[in-house]
Amino acid sequence: MLHAKTMVVDGLWASSAPQHRHEEFVLNFEIGAVVFDPVFARTLADRFLTDLAQSREVAPREVWRRSSSRGSPRRRRLFSPLL
Repeated sequence: MLHAKTMVVDGLWASSAPQHRHEEFVLNFEIGAVVFDPVFARTLADRFLTDLAQSREVAPREVWRRSSSRGSPRRRRLFSPLL
């Protein structure tokens, strides 16, 4: 699974970054990109729509059931960003 925060604006430019909140910029040393290119923006939008078409909704109850069956509460908390 690839996790990325992406944004396409008016089909003209796109952003791909590990964060989009100001607080995360202060504490995070990862880098993002802003690209002013309609072709890149369309490609990013198309990839999102492809992923969305292959996705399914996961109910909170299902997430809890999955995570509660994966070990002790301490271990679940340690791996919670990955669950």
